[in-house]
Amino acid sequence: MHRTVAARLLLACALAAAVPAVLLASGDGAGLGIVAAPPTEPSHLPPDDAGGEPLHPDDVLTSMVPVSATDPGSAPAPVDPSATTPPPDAATPSTTAVTPVSLPVGPEAPVVSRVPTTDRVVFVTIDDGLERDPAVVEFFREHPMPSSLFLVQSAAAAGEDFFRQLQDAGATIHTHTYTHPDLTTVDTATRTNEVCGPLDDFEARFGRRPTLFRPPYGAVDDTVQVTAKGCGYRAVVLWKAATNAGQLQVQEEELQPGDVILLHFRPDLLQNLEMLVDALDAQGFTVGRLEDYLGA
Repeated sequence: MHRTVAARLLLACALAAAVPAVLLASGDGAGLGIVAAPPTEPSHLPPDDAGGEPLHPDDVLTSMVPVSATDPGSAPAPVDPSATTPPPDAATPSTTAVTPVSLPVGPEAPVVSRVPTTDRVVFVTIDDGLERDPAVVEFFREHPMPSSLFLVQSAAAAGEDFFRQLQDAGATIHTHTYTHPDLTTVDTATRTNEVCGPLDDFEARFGRRPTLFRPPYGAVDDTVQVTAKGCGYRAVVLWKAATNAGQLQVQEEELQPGDVILLHFRPDLLQNLEMLVDALDAQGFTVGRLEDYLGA
């Protein structure tokens, strides 16, 4: 199963132009990054500015703008050296009490890419799980911060100990289907199995039932949302920014409070995490726990 999923993921990357991601539009909670159903997806992948290779299909966003950790246009105001309280470190989670946001109520699990909050926080999410670098565990131990992992079932099974270590370092584990298909193209029985099927297995493995779901390639429509709601998920999570080859790329001109950031368990994950911490520090963001803000 693991080889099959890996092959499918590699094929998805090679055929990324044919399987683009879905973007967000207005709906319940318009302007807040929470929608009932997204519009038609784009038809191509943007180039990777770092090396000319296309982004992973899950990384596709509109008007993606590379953000430098030292970008003067996004750096916070100078700090008074006489101040007794230093600025927050992005790698240190906020201890401020969080009031969960109100999500749209209805038969569909809402799609979330930005949490409506004025807190200067963003959310770290990491997909798939096929590459498992022990240095990533050490990174999270040295830089304690919450993260939400959206794992393919076979990868979760193969790397159970690795992901438990990340749990101990502050991660929360959620689902990303069994075999990583485009859920908008499969029949009802397959979609239900892919979305709902991993829940019992993940609960048994990791001691907690997942409450958030991420569809492969960001491909979501009302049938996916209805299925997710029926399985008990609180929200379908997409993203407003993504990392690739040591660069942070955002959908808008700059990160906004509440933005969800997408990373992948790939060979460049450690590089992307190191870059991200520096970028967030430079822009005055901390990392929040997505589950707290979504009441999940």
